[in-house]
Amino acid sequence: KRIYDRENALCCAAPFASLGKSDLVRPTQNKNVKDMIDNGAEACVFVCSMCKQTMASKVERKGLKPYLLSDLARMALGEKIN
Repeated sequence: KRIYDRENALCCAAPFASLGKSDLVRPTQNKNVKDMIDNGAEACVFVCSMCKQTMASKVERKGLKPYLLSDLARMALGEKIN
């Protein structure tokens, strides 16, 4: 069972950098991605475009497909996502 899901979800941690706490960014992102991998995720769905921009390459390097939530809606309607 995921640790960082639903009410315990972690974002991309970019807000830490704007608060002068950039030392928290990578550890937070790494915990989040490790939790995804450890629980068999095949994709990472982002609600926020900033989170996708910040973390897409990190999740892709781990073999996960990055999607925005709106991409899933478009796919459900039959659109192809690049």
